[in-house]
Amino acid sequence: MDEILYLEADEEITSVVDKLKGLESKSIGLVVPKGSNIAQSLVSLKLLKKEAQKQEKKIAIVTSDEVGQKLASQLDLVVYSDVKSGKPISVPDSEVPENETIEIDASKEEVILEQEELPDEFKIHRYDDEQLAQAQAASPEGQTSQEQPAMSEKNLENDAKSEAPAPQVIKEIHIEKTIEREKSEPNEDSGFVSHAVGTVEDVREKVDPHHLEAERPIRYEATPSKSKRPTVKKLWIVYSLSFVAILIIALGALLGFEKMTVSATIAADKIEKEVDVKVEKDRQTVDPEAAIIGGTQVAKEASLSRTFDSSGQKETGEKAKGNLTFKNESGVDETIDGGNSVTSISGIGFTLDQKITVPKAQLNAAGDKVLGQTTGAVTAKESGSSSNLSASTNYIASGHSKIAVSGATTGGTTKIIKVVTKTDIENAKRSLQDQGKDDLSKQVVPSADQILLEGASNSELSDFTTDKNAGDESDKFTAKGKAKITAMLYKSTDLKQVVSFVVEKNLPAGKGLLLSDADMLSAKVKEADINIGKLTIVAGLKSFVGPKVDLSSLKKSWRLKSVKKIRDSLAAVEGVKVNSVVLSPAYSLPFGPLLTRNMDLKLEYTQK
Repeated sequence: MDEILYLEADEEITSVVDKLKGLESKSIGLVVPKGSNIAQSLVSLKLLKKEAQKQEKKIAIVTSDEVGQKLASQLDLVVYSDVKSGKPISVPDSEVPENETIEIDASKEEVILEQEELPDEFKIHRYDDEQLAQAQAASPEGQTSQEQPAMSEKNLENDAKSEAPAPQVIKEIHIEKTIEREKSEPNEDSGFVSHAVGTVEDVREKVDPHHLEAERPIRYEATPSKSKRPTVKKLWIVYSLSFVAILIIALGALLGFEKMTVSATIAADKIEKEVDVKVEKDRQTVDPEAAIIGGTQVAKEASLSRTFDSSGQKETGEKAKGNLTFKNESGVDETIDGGNSVTSISGIGFTLDQKITVPKAQLNAAGDKVLGQTTGAVTAKESGSSSNLSASTNYIASGHSKIAVSGATTGGTTKIIKVVTKTDIENAKRSLQDQGKDDLSKQVVPSADQILLEGASNSELSDFTTDKNAGDESDKFTAKGKAKITAMLYKSTDLKQVVSFVVEKNLPAGKGLLLSDADMLSAKVKEADINIGKLTIVAGLKSFVGPKVDLSSLKKSWRLKSVKKIRDSLAAVEGVKVNSVVLSPAYSLPFGPLLTRNMDLKLEYTQK
């Protein structure tokens, strides 16, 4: 069964059909209550089966009603005793053909319909008194049909087999345009009347109420049916219980969200103590006597990649060029090889591009000395705009003292580029290591209660590489590496428990630590052996000493107590003065919160 449909005890066949049409499943289990109209009416079950076949659905009857089980079995319907039953009740071999007439012992029909239980389109009509009188005369011992007890399906079968003629009281359902009766006379031997079954759609058509009333079977009951409407008393009980339930839920919600702040002053002395506490890996329990708490060794790894800026600089650009004039004062030709250095008076060096020969000086007709000259191309040794010189600039040709050089150079440009330095790479490695330590330290702490002290971890960076080498021209470079951290963690609550125990154990009799949220608990690493999972820390406690009282137990005793009782219980502690008890929100009930975490005890300590 793909889907279960639960029926009401007084549900009509038309309602069941409507529900079947609304279900998409093709295999449906109908849960029929014991004593329901459907379970004890062979006609209704026959109509139900036929409608299911029309909708191409398979139905199974689930009922504990023995009569319903037997009637459904006769119609070859699958029957289960309950929804949890793994196997169906055995179905009889006999099969009722689809067009076979259904016999009903009208005189002993157990399923009886009252006028008020019929749908609006059905009416009851009884045969006239003459027909009833004939039927009563035919019944044994002169009993009327109303005096005959209702019979189960099993009794119907036994009566059908008996030789005694059944009373001829005729009660049959006839719905005009819907169920056409077989045109046959009542069986003289069995007392049964035959009917042919129509369709449910036809049953819904309006019929002649007088004709329908005459054909409808009459229910025989010892007492009239009672209205199923709840009584005023039952309604009052339901409403009262609902109101109480809502009130309890609202009260619980209010007390659960309510908060209480208690302010009090207590005479106490300050205390500051330091205690050495050992943390050991995988210790399951806290040992206050030995001052040992459990710790957790955690290791994490992560691959890191980050881009860094280069800090080195290098000047680059175009070199200046020019054609200089070379003049020879000597009386012989001067040859200057290519690559020869030519330097300006200001010290800027140039190189002769190719070999040149400067002719010797000669005397003209007037007897004046005329210097020999030629031109040569030069290129600056360094790039930059500083090599751009004017035409009046004089130069010296290396190794040629009799040669005078002059002329302009142009085209030199200056450009500054970034260069990766060795220091840049070292700083990148250190930065990646610090980043890995910070990131992994956050990952190894699973909750706020877990503490990782400075110095309680080892970190390292491996597989470090960069995409640029020292000296490479680049504005940026990328560094990669694998960071790893191994750390020892402990719970702050465990540390406070051990420190409080050790400090309180050495207090005078009758004195105790007045622990509160205002206490200061510090810790630092004294010794660390992270790899084997051991740690020694120095824990410092700053608190107050006063009358010995368990504030935690005191808070628990305040739950759902009146404000007056809360005041009285706190005032009963030696040296305590209650200042105020404030509840929030303002409309809260005058009782303590349900949860101790919603209680805030603010103690102001005064020196004795």
